[in-house]
Formats: sequence, C-alpha cells, structure tokens
Amino acid sequence: MSWSNNEQTIIDKINKKYNLDLKLCEEGFSHFDAYNDKYIVEIKIRKFESYHRFAKAGCFLEMYKYEKLCKYKNNRKMLYINSFKDGVIAIWDLQRQRFNWEVRVMKKQTFGYQNQQVEKVVSRLYLSSAVKFKE
Repeated sequence: MSWSNNEQTIIDKINKKYNLDLKLCEEGFSHFDAYNDKYIVEIKIRKFESYHRFAKAGCFLEMYKYEKLCKYKNNRKMLYINSFKDGVIAIWDLQRQRFNWEVRVMKKQTFGYQNQQVEKVVSRLYLSSAVKFKE
C-alpha cells in the first residue's frame, strides 16, 4: 500500500542513480509504491541500519505483498526496495530470488493496531543478493 512514508525521496535517489524514471503510485490503497513501464516496486523504509542484526538476518517480504505485485506486474519486473537508517538502499529483483516461505507471528502492521500479533507467511531476502548503494 502506498503511504506517505518518504517513498518519494527513495524513488528520487534511485532515479538519479539508475535513471529509471520511477513514479510514485499516488492511489490511496495501491498494492505497490512505485512503477514505470518496466518495473513495479514495493518500498520498505527500515528503522535500523543495514549492518544491524535484523538486516543481517534477512529482510522480510510478505507472501501477500509478493502475490499482489505478481497480480499487477503486467510484464514488468518486480523490485523490492529497502532503505536503511544509515543511507544504504538495497534493491532485489524478485524474479531472481529463491523464496523460503515460512509462517511467523509478527505485528499486524508496522504502525497501529496496538502491536497486535498475527501469523504471516514471509520469506527472508538477504543483503548479499541485493544490489546496494549508499546515498
């Protein structure tokens, strides 16, 4: 879903670095954050550094979000982008990833729901398999 969590800043940095011309999805409840003719993108802004143990253990991608990207990709590549507190941006091409889906109890949403816990099907994506750059 597209929330205004500074995704435009991340998109601007990626566009400048790779000349992709990504556009912010401004639809209220879209299942992706950015797009162009070649890519559909999910962006996560992490509240920790890229060298933090959470990042080293793998960044979670929810199966639900992956399936929504698949539904809307229309011959575009799917990218999963994580921006970290230390300025590192990691980009995964989801067609090149191997997924090891597992059920985990996690917060229902990053923000809200008073930390309500629910089961989610997720896979870890490791920084070693991402294209990374520091702003």
